[in-house]
Amino acid sequence: MEFSQLLAFVNVAACASFSAASEKLHLTQPAVSKRIANLECQLSCRLFDRVGHKVLLTEAGKTLLPHARQLLVEWQNTQKALENLSGSISGTCRVVTSHHIGLHHLPAILQNMAQQHPQVDLHLAFTESEAAGKLVEQGEYDIAVITLPVQTAPILTYHTLWADPMSFVVGSAHPLAGKSCSITDLLAFPAVLPAANTVTRRIIEQAFAPHELKAKLSIDNLETIKMLVRIGFAWSCLPKTMLDTSVHAIDAGLVVNRRLGWVTHAQRTMSNATMAFMRCFNRQAD
Repeated sequence: MEFSQLLAFVNVAACASFSAASEKLHLTQPAVSKRIANLECQLSCRLFDRVGHKVLLTEAGKTLLPHARQLLVEWQNTQKALENLSGSISGTCRVVTSHHIGLHHLPAILQNMAQQHPQVDLHLAFTESEAAGKLVEQGEYDIAVITLPVQTAPILTYHTLWADPMSFVVGSAHPLAGKSCSITDLLAFPAVLPAANTVTRRIIEQAFAPHELKAKLSIDNLETIKMLVRIGFAWSCLPKTMLDTSVHAIDAGLVVNRRLGWVTHAQRTMSNATMAFMRCFNRQAD
């Protein structure tokens, strides 16, 4: 059983597709298929069923998958531990974050990292906070900088970097602009809110409990929400860091707070490059 075979197996299982796994591994599809076939031959069992266009794990595949993942984690940890012995800060640091954090919190951190460690190849990707945490859990990225969830996963480690208080906001022509109001007053007007599956949306909904909060429109981009508030489409709840003269904060008697921070895998050894990136946050806070 070879590392390359296990890597192919885990990626085909994650993608449920040989072609998608091939693209992810930068290999040809026949090369991935051959590795799976060799693994199945060594284990004397079929690991995948091909049902139409779907690739499904067999019972043997389901049994192997958690062990294969753990073996890959241990192998990658060994590689990083040996690389770290040199003390050099180089290689790749894979970071995933949300668009809001990337725009409002990371520029100075990234500049610091580039200046202090130009030999590090920093890979930065953007997605929703919920998906970013999953990507770290799956080993796709070394660290995620996200809105921290209320319910945490035991396999991940969480660290708060910034408190992120939020405010209810309206456009200048909105009837509630410049006023204090009750929850009932606020609910009488349409709202545009973050997407229903996001941490931020759940935090806002918790603040309104036991009242039912409905959105006229749900969007997964806070900058777009701010634009819609500014033109008078609806009210919303946005981080105070986004407030300026284009929107008006209103007092609804509710407190809404988020926590922003980094997430790493509890079982994975961090490379020197990743630890250097994390130290850049501490220097920024000093």
